[in-house]
Amino acid sequence: MDSYTEYYSVKWLDLNQFYSTIKNATTRIFDFLITNKNSINTNASFNLSNPVLNYSTGLGNNESLIVVIEQDYSQGDKTVNIKIFNQTLQEDNLIEVFKIRQISIESLQILYCSYIFKFGCFFSSVIKNNINPLNVSWRLNNTEQLINSTQGIYLNTSEQALVIIESNFSSSGIYPLQFMINNSNYNDNQTGVAVS
Repeated sequence: MDSYTEYYSVKWLDLNQFYSTIKNATTRIFDFLITNKNSINTNASFNLSNPVLNYSTGLGNNESLIVVIEQDYSQGDKTVNIKIFNQTLQEDNLIEVFKIRQISIESLQILYCSYIFKFGCFFSSVIKNNINPLNVSWRLNNTEQLINSTQGIYLNTSEQALVIIESNFSSSGIYPLQFMINNSNYNDNQTGVAVS
C-alpha cells in the first residue's frame, strides 16, 4: 500500500463583490468586500497600488470589511493591483487595468463619401476636454494628406466640440484614417477607414 500526503491550501480571506465605477473622465471609485471565511478571528490586511495604500484590521468569523476608494488619475494607462493578506500570507488579489484621457475623442464618423465630388468625404468627430480649460488642436491623416486645424479650439471643463472635415482623394479606394487631438501636454487618437 502506497502512502502519500496531499497538500492543499485553504483561503481564509476573500476579495469579492469588486466594482470599478467611473465618476468622471479622470476619477475612479473602487469598492469591494474582504471576507473572513475562517472560524476564528484573523488579522486581515490589504494593499493597493496606484494609489499606494495599506490597511490592516481584525475580522471575526464570517465578518466582512467594506472598502471604498476614490482616486483622481492623470493621463495614461493605469494598473491597480489589490492584494489581500492573512497576516503575511497573500490569499487573494485582483488587477484592474484602464486608460485615463484628459482630452478625448468621443466619436469619429464618416458622414458621406461620393465619387461625384472628386472622391470626396466628410468626416465628423466629437472631442471632449475632461480637465481644466485649455486649447486643443486636431489633425487628420487620411493616407494621402495631413489636414491640420488652423487654430486651437478652446474647451472648458467637460465641454465638447464637433469637428467637421472635408477631404478629397485622388481616386476611389479604401483609405485608412488617423484622427488626433492634442495640446501641449495631452493627446488622444482614433483610427477609421474611408471608402470613396
